[in-house]
Amino acid sequence: MRWFNLSIVVIFFVACGGSGTDPEPTTDVGGDTPSVDTTVPDVPDPPPDVPPVTQDPEWTLDLNVPSAVAGKNINHFGGFTSLGQHRLYFCGEGGLFRVRVDGTWTDMDVSSSATIKDCHALGEDLMVAVGDDGKFWMWVGAENWLSDDIFETAPGLRGVHISKASSITAVGVAGSIYRYDGADWENQSIPDTTGTLWDVWGTDENNLYAVGDRLFLHYNGTEWVSEPMPEDPPGTPEANQGMVARAVGGVDADTVWAVG
Repeated sequence: MRWFNLSIVVIFFVACGGSGTDPEPTTDVGGDTPSVDTTVPDVPDPPPDVPPVTQDPEWTLDLNVPSAVAGKNINHFGGFTSLGQHRLYFCGEGGLFRVRVDGTWTDMDVSSSATIKDCHALGEDLMVAVGDDGKFWMWVGAENWLSDDIFETAPGLRGVHISKASSITAVGVAGSIYRYDGADWENQSIPDTTGTLWDVWGTDENNLYAVGDRLFLHYNGTEWVSEPMPEDPPGTPEANQGMVARAVGGVDADTVWAVG
């Protein structure tokens, strides 16, 4: 009986690995036993979660603007890309039109002292500007501005947009709208309209928006259609109702903004 108890103890002890020794193999199965690399590869520690360095935006004064601009109102500021570089431009009072090239502001002399109300540029070879009395200027890379009076009776122009060289749209006083096809102007003005159109923008020649004094217009490629105005906030005085939009722009046909 004692041996039986002892046997149980021994078997239990060996099964638990208490002896710490492996049994010697008794059978040769032939061949070399492949070695197994049990080395655990070094895994680099993950980089610390460091937030990106941020810097508060700051407005700085560009000291390279010629002093002749001082005291003049700028009516439009924009930009375009040419030869992989960003160009800036602005226009305003006294026939002012300047383009920034390679860090220097260059005067684009329109040969006029008239106030430029708006301007637009697609590149260094295609720029346009408009002003009072139907004034229209166009730069086509010929080292001078081509000047045109859009109809002798045309009222003041307030906005201009280039879709392409053969499709330029100008808008202005009393719902005036003029389209240029590269050779001739077409009068597309809205009849019986007293409000001024201040700006025009579009994604292409068949999708244009013009905004102004309680006016929201859309050109669908065939005609200009009036679009509903945004609702006024509750309590808006009657004299202030209806948006007076001053500018329109967007990123695509589905995302268009108007401000005023």
